[in-house]
Amino acid sequence: MTALAEAGYPLSELPDSGDDLIRLLQGAVTNDHASLDQRACWQSISIDDYLAWFKTLPAELQNIVHTLGRTAG
Repeated sequence: MTALAEAGYPLSELPDSGDDLIRLLQGAVTNDHASLDQRACWQSISIDDYLAWFKTLPAELQNIVHTLGRTAG
């Protein structure tokens, strides 16, 4: 995490330990369908930003994503 901060990634706070990082991550949105609607979600991007970034992927990767599920647009 320190290396990410030093590289310029915007981090509001750094956990003191790996255990603290895990607790922080587990307190937010995960892929656990049983608790997905009970956790805070503070990160998101607009669909326009997503599609703009998605379209920069090589066609092969875009096709893989399409096979995993329908994308907007």
